Amino acid sequence: MAYYLYSPQNRRLVPAFGHLDLRRAHNDYRPIFSLPPEILTQIFKYTLENNPSPGSVLLHGAICSKWRGMAWSFSELWSKIKIDFEYCEYEPVPTFEPVDMELLAEWMLRTGTGRLLTLTIHCSLYTIRAPRVCPFIEPVQLLRFLCDHRHRWEHLNLCIPWGWFKHLNNLDFPKLKYIDFTAFDSSPAKPLNPVAVDLGQWRAGSLQSAHMRGIQVQSLDMPWTQLRCISFTEMQPEPFFNVLPHFTNAEEIRVSLLWGCYRPVLSWISRTQLVVFPALEHLVIRCEVATFAAAFLGKLAAGNLKCLTLSLFREDMDILPTAIKAFVAQSKLKKLTLEVDYDNSNATVRQATEMWQKLVDQALIPVALKG
Repeated sequence: MAYYLYSPQNRRLVPAFGHLDLRRAHNDYRPIFSLPPEILTQIFKYTLENNPSPGSVLLHGAICSKWRGMAWSFSELWSKIKIDFEYCEYEPVPTFEPVDMELLAEWMLRTGTGRLLTLTIHCSLYTIRAPRVCPFIEPVQLLRFLCDHRHRWEHLNLCIPWGWFKHLNNLDFPKLKYIDFTAFDSSPAKPLNPVAVDLGQWRAGSLQSAHMRGIQVQSLDMPWTQLRCISFTEMQPEPFFNVLPHFTNAEEIRVSLLWGCYRPVLSWISRTQLVVFPALEHLVIRCEVATFAAAFLGKLAAGNLKCLTLSLFREDMDILPTAIKAFVAQSKLKKLTLEVDYDNSNATVRQATEMWQKLVDQALIPVALKG
């Protein structure tokens, strides 16, 4: 009885296998499997994403064995993968694992010899700890790997304890174009110690974009004049203003200085000369003292500025329309977009709108409000 029940199913399987063999034979003759390597590499280039994941590389190898061999040997695919090392204080051992060294060595081998790469090392802190008590174990091998291959990096994203930056002292990163550096002490409530982080004669001759948080910038031997995008967060005021005149080709400047340290430098700013930024299109100023923002704008001229982003606080906010009007006049602007950073403000939407209306009445140019 079992044989007779199974026999009809068995008879249906035979032609199914035949159709499967026919489909496989048909696939062998499809032109996609006979493309020359030059065409395959062009296909891979066109399908590359800006931020591809390791899975996207494996996807190219899922077509057939030929595609798999080409994809896995194509260095440009592997060079587009961004390697991220994420460390959390809640992990049992928040440190660098030995297996990661094998991964890095294999990745570096597959990327070839001359392609530029991206590396991220990010340490996350969530709880409040005592000052200078770091829960992370210093990944000496990883940092040494970063420095040994410094000629390969195009983009470095480092959020690490400030003591780890000592590995970068007096090094030259000739191909580096983008940096995102955050130095923290230990507490997320007071995460930075700007005066403690000094990279020495750290050099990057090809740098175009720099985002630094908690880094001492005054002593850096960097090509400030060629930077297009500059972002300094929670910096000491005096070192920042010492390097500010060198940002002559910047298209975007974002500045957020250490809160509570503005008033001592107001008189010092008043003695500085006017700085002209001919290429500047977007200026972001985050500070809690309106008089400081007004003094800062009084020393700038940016004839190509399109958007000005400010933090607004209720105290002394009435002086900003006059300061912005003077800035518009000395920059000879024809129109301007004023953006309010409500995430770093305590002013209400109504107060911001009233200030904007005063500015419109005084500036005599079209001023749009954004926020």
